[in-house]
Amino acid sequence: MSLTLKNVNKSFQQGDTRLRILQNCSLHLETGEVVAVLGESGSGKSTLLSLIAGFETADDGEISWDGRSTRGWSPDQWAEFRKGGLGFVFQDYYLIPYLNAVENAALPLKILKADGATERATSLLGQLGLGERATHLPNQLSGGECQRVGIARALIHRPALILADEPTGSLDAKTGDQVSELLFRLLREMKQTALIVTHSQEVAARCDRILTLREGRLWPA
Repeated sequence: MSLTLKNVNKSFQQGDTRLRILQNCSLHLETGEVVAVLGESGSGKSTLLSLIAGFETADDGEISWDGRSTRGWSPDQWAEFRKGGLGFVFQDYYLIPYLNAVENAALPLKILKADGATERATSLLGQLGLGERATHLPNQLSGGECQRVGIARALIHRPALILADEPTGSLDAKTGDQVSELLFRLLREMKQTALIVTHSQEVAARCDRILTLREGRLWPA
């Protein structure tokens, strides 16, 4: 499923000032493409992801999936789309603390009421080197292991798009490189479309394209 943003604008009111975050921002992702977005802190990278996911609403402009505009979508329509259409990898993992690794990884399939959720989650965790840690709770796992569970959770339901926000940002260099290697191997094997916000040049270099968010717009790096 392709994603297109055309002349998207987003601003926020801060006191008496209107802060313009995105200005005529445009983007096109083809199915199976992995794209990195670089940018300084405060440049609008997280806002861009929030707009794509429907957590924020653009002031104007167009966001479309396979040519189908999301303009006018209700919160319920966005929520339904996110359930099956999007997978998220967060810098801080956001695993549910009382669920073990396999239960966290299986959660999207459970929400979708899909068959074989536990079996599929166990298999995917095995591919990520966590076969022996599947029944451990998040507080029994290292940061790198938690992020691998987060990757499994994002990929397990084969979403239209993975949105990754600093996927190695909370990890040391060695662990981050290991996690990055596993993430990109699975993205390639599954022919998964992904948009990855990162400060890491090493992570960006693994992507098909690198874009820089500057002055509210996306530019080729």
